[in-house]
Amino acid sequence: MKKNSKQNSTTEANKPAAQAASVAPTAAAEPQQEQKPDFYARLLTDRPQEAASIMATLNRRKDFALRQLSAHLKAGRNVSEALAHAMAIAFPKHQQAAP
Repeated sequence: MKKNSKQNSTTEANKPAAQAASVAPTAAAEPQQEQKPDFYARLLTDRPQEAASIMATLNRRKDFALRQLSAHLKAGRNVSEALAHAMAIAFPKHQQAAP
């Protein structure tokens, strides 16, 4: 590890001053920007009951898809067909979008 730290310090010293100066202002500007919370974080804080309802619906749908997948596999159905059927249940919009 000592060898790596020496190499890093020498490569930084070899950089031109203009290149080092161009990197410094962008690094200083990044901490000042605040990131907005993502959609789900805002949903949980602003509308917790609606978020709980959405999560419950998603969980029920995925649970049903897993049960269907298991039933099809136990019945001896082809794995790819069973998986396609389960994915259509779990993610219905993706299946409709596909031609």
